[in-house]
Amino acid sequence: MEPNNAPTVTASTNTATEFASSLAFLSSLTGTPPPSTSPTLSSYTSYILETFTSLNALPSSPEIPSEIPTALQMLTPVERTMSLLDSKRSTYSRTYTSLKSLGYLSKFGSQKPSNSLPSTSLTSANVQNLSPSKNININDPYLALGIALAIFETYLCLTYHIPYPFFFISTLILLTLEKLLLNSLITESIVRAFSPGYRERIAVHESGHFLLAYLLGCPIEGLVLNSFQALRDERFSGTSVSAGTSFFDETLSSEINKGKITESSVDRYCTIVMAGIASESLRYKSAEGGASDESTLIRFLQSLNSSSNREFNDQKIKDKARKGVELGLTILKEHEKEWKGVIEVMKNGGGVGECIVAIESAK
Repeated sequence: MEPNNAPTVTASTNTATEFASSLAFLSSLTGTPPPSTSPTLSSYTSYILETFTSLNALPSSPEIPSEIPTALQMLTPVERTMSLLDSKRSTYSRTYTSLKSLGYLSKFGSQKPSNSLPSTSLTSANVQNLSPSKNININDPYLALGIALAIFETYLCLTYHIPYPFFFISTLILLTLEKLLLNSLITESIVRAFSPGYRERIAVHESGHFLLAYLLGCPIEGLVLNSFQALRDERFSGTSVSAGTSFFDETLSSEINKGKITESSVDRYCTIVMAGIASESLRYKSAEGGASDESTLIRFLQSLNSSSNREFNDQKIKDKARKGVELGLTILKEHEKEWKGVIEVMKNGGGVGECIVAIESAK
C-alpha cells in the first residue's frame, strides 16, 4: 500500500468561498479538478506537476495581431510584452495561493526572515571566504578550456606555419559571436562534457535561490540550468545568464510603487539574492559563483536611495549582504532535507514543479 504523505483537501481551514474559488481556478488552469479527498502521494505529486506544466504552456504573447487585447493595441511591442508578462505573473501568483489554500503547498511562505535569527555570526574572514573569488581559480573549467585551446592553436601555428594573429583574431571573433548569438552554448556544452562537477555546482547554487524564494513566499516563475534553456526562456533571453532562478516579490513591488519599503521586504530580497552564495558555502566551504548576485544586490540597494528615506552606502550594503548570507545559511541548515532534495532534482534537469514536489515531500 502506498504511503500517504499528501494533504487532505478540505475546506475546514478556509472559507467556503476561498475554497471554491481555488478549486475553480485550478480546474480552469489544468482542465481537471484537484483530487478532492485524501489524495494519494502519487496523485498529489502528479497534480502539482500537471499544474506547473500548464503554467509553462501559457502563451506569453499573442501569436497574431487579432489576438492582441484592445487595451494593449496602443502600446509599443516592448510595453505590450511587459504587460503580458505582468498578467502571466498574476496567474502564477494565484496558482501558488490556490495550491497553498488547498493544502498542497504547505511550506510555501512558511519562513520569515525575522523568524530565523542567524545561527552563526560571520567574522570578516568568514565573509571573505564566502564571497566569490576575485582571483584566478586554477580549477575553473573555463580556464582549463582556454588553456587547452591556446595550446592547440599554438601547435597548429608552429606545425603549419600559420600566422598566430590570424588564429587569435579569428578565435576572438567566433567566441564573441557565440556569446552574442548563442549565449556561449557551445562553450558551455564542452565544459559540461569534460567537467562533471560543473553541473552539480550550478545545481547547488540555484537550489539556494529556489528554496529560499519558495520558503519566503516569493512565487518562482522560471528555472534554467544551462545556456540552451536560457535561450528558450523569454525571462532570460537577451541576457548573458546561463543558469538562474526567476522569482518575484509582489509585496516588495507594491511597497516600491508606494515609496514605503519595509525592512522585512529588503531583508527577504537580500536573503534570496545571496542564497546561492550561502548554498555553495554550505556545500563546499567556499563560493565560486555569485558575482552577478552581488552586483544585483548592490544595484537594488543603491536604487532604494532615491525611492525611500534610506541611504545605503558601501558599509550598509556590506552589512545587508552579510546578513543575507547569514540568514540563508541558517534557513538552509534548518531545511537540509528540502535543500538536498532540490539539488538532486536540479542535477537531473528537473523543473519548477519537480523542485516544489521535492520540497513538499521532504520529511
